[in-house]
Amino acid sequence: LDKPSVRMMLRPSHLGCRMLLTLILLLYTAMGQSYPSPEEFRTPLETLYNTTSGPQWTMNENWLDPSQSVCSWYGVCCTFTPITQNLWMRCKEDSSNINDCCSHSGTYLYAILLKNNNLKGELPDIFNQFSTVMRLYLQDNHLSGNLVPSLRNMTALEEIDLSRNEFTGPLPPDVACGDSNLRYLRLDHNQLSGPI
Repeated sequence: LDKPSVRMMLRPSHLGCRMLLTLILLLYTAMGQSYPSPEEFRTPLETLYNTTSGPQWTMNENWLDPSQSVCSWYGVCCTFTPITQNLWMRCKEDSSNINDCCSHSGTYLYAILLKNNNLKGELPDIFNQFSTVMRLYLQDNHLSGNLVPSLRNMTALEEIDLSRNEFTGPLPPDVACGDSNLRYLRLDHNQLSGPI
């Protein structure tokens, strides 16, 4: 299908956001690109959970359950291929809850959405291990300490929201520069210093 016909197919209002995501992802599956399995991210996800008071999170469904795929963990979003920026924005506009844009099946981990989920403490310096994560939403929590340098090494990252936390100290050098794909950065309502 050419892109104009795909857009025409996706316009009917009776198609839900998840159905749109699935349809687009299936269309792009034939491209033959391979990505790390979501299970390869189990260890850094466990580290994130353990260092941010995971047992006290508001929602922690399936986290650390060895019988469950990481894709079934609350706030961990997987698909069969990368989500395009336009599709993501459309889903966000059509949904009242950002987690409605989160699919829990697939072979590609594309987002970590833990907004307003009672995460506490300092972030571990593990984010460079999330090579496929395009969206990181950790706003409205109780995260503190310095922003970790590995945030700037998330090679696929397009959107990050760390606003309304308790971060302090200087911004990591080049947090929004370099070869980054970053299009959206929110750091407001923290106690950070330095230029962006």
